[in-house]
Amino acid sequence: FLIEDLTYKYCTEFIVKGEGLRPETIRTHIGDSGDSMLVVGGEDAVKIHIHTNDPGRVLSYAAGLGDMVEIGIHNMAEQNRQAVEEREAKQRESMNQFIESETPESFASVSPVPVEKEVGVVAVCVGDGMADIFSSLGVDKVVVGGQTMNPSTEDLVAAINSVPASSVVLLPNNKNVLFASNQAAEVAEKTVLVVPTRTVPQGISAAMAFDLDGSAEDNFDRMRESALSVATGEVTYAVRSTKAGDLDINEKDIIGLVEGEIQVAGDDLNEVGYGVVERLIDEDKEVITIYYGEQVTSEQAQELGERLEKAFPEMEIEIHCGGQPLYYYVLGVE
Repeated sequence: FLIEDLTYKYCTEFIVKGEGLRPETIRTHIGDSGDSMLVVGGEDAVKIHIHTNDPGRVLSYAAGLGDMVEIGIHNMAEQNRQAVEEREAKQRESMNQFIESETPESFASVSPVPVEKEVGVVAVCVGDGMADIFSSLGVDKVVVGGQTMNPSTEDLVAAINSVPASSVVLLPNNKNVLFASNQAAEVAEKTVLVVPTRTVPQGISAAMAFDLDGSAEDNFDRMRESALSVATGEVTYAVRSTKAGDLDINEKDIIGLVEGEIQVAGDDLNEVGYGVVERLIDEDKEVITIYYGEQVTSEQAQELGERLEKAFPEMEIEIHCGGQPLYYYVLGVE
């Protein structure tokens, strides 16, 4: 994004610890303070992320709820300005190298950029909304890819080398991207730790656990643990007639996958979505997150959210536009 495009300058994130915390109440109180808001947690601890022009207002409210830890405030306008300056400097350097060598082939490989921090993050996903969420959580580079459109090892290495960090945590976010991710980790010219996230909800949970001041190893452990707490469901359509267990599925039927396995089918989008969430919930889960795709309206997603809220009043419901193709809904329960 350009500097002039920023409505809110400060990326503010922290964890508040207390008793009887209610994420939905917190969202209501701080929602008008900015955008790109994510509030996730339970009664004892809530992680808050928001872009705002008044971090003090958000922090003052949260201070009345309990103890705040891992507070981070980043000036995105300044970060963006520095990124633009660095990109222009790299372009000038590349042009000078080209003039000196007169060998365009020398630009075939992507060399790492100068190191500015200890640890960075690269995430793989598809959908503008998904990419925006990862970027808002501080991910340095988002690589477009996922089901049926996997990035190559070269794509991942180029992304890793573009991050100004000595170490990079890589989030594949799809089981089909794990192999290329591990290959990229072996050949990249810096330390790369692959958190084996198999779904985007796992990746988002992992990104929320990232600590800018932590080491690569500590972040890997924290992010992996956070990812493992997430159960994932998906709602898509059948490309051909088939049979899954006791289900007879016709071509173009709406199908629901629970941890990758088809367990629900029907002709009503939200009925299938509800059935998937119902199978993902257990007594340890507290939050349901709905990421709706490019073929779903916000009204449809809200209707599903309202139905889930009535059925599971003890659960917090979050709804985000993922913008992903192929999947009507990607559903995370944690």
